[in-house]
Amino acid sequence: MYHPTSRVLTVLELLQSRPSITGPELAERLEMDVRTVRRYITHLQDAGIPIEATIGRVGGYRLRPGFKLPPLMFTEEEATAVMLGLLGTSWLKIGQSSVAVEGALAKVSRVLPLAARERLKCNVRASLFLFPSTSATRRFPCPHPHRSYRTTTESCDAISFTSLIR
Repeated sequence: MYHPTSRVLTVLELLQSRPSITGPELAERLEMDVRTVRRYITHLQDAGIPIEATIGRVGGYRLRPGFKLPPLMFTEEEATAVMLGLLGTSWLKIGQSSVAVEGALAKVSRVLPLAARERLKCNVRASLFLFPSTSATRRFPCPHPHRSYRTTTESCDAISFTSLIR
């Protein structure tokens, strides 16, 4: 089935993934003609996305430097990975300031559905981070660190809702 909106978003994704790309390259990657590529680029520009076009032999399309990415869509597993990564950098005192980390955590948490947010909180509470320079830990009990995300999530659900795991 043909979905023009998904094709336009694919053009945006390709533009975000490289510094510059030509019209013929986009057309080949998306199996469409160059005229359609131009039309999709125009749709993106009309939506406020700053795409610059350069003409000539070495021309092509590129996103203007400094363009902020639109909101991302994460699966629950990806959101958990992002949250745990942010918490890990904060607890290990590496990377960005705690204000930046807290802001990013709040943004990700705010857009999650309530059930996913609760499971994520449980996963965070069940996490353990080891400090590499010492034997100190930031203790959040994790009785089975080798278990998969799904198993951990099911365990968190059972603990949170006092249900039986089978």
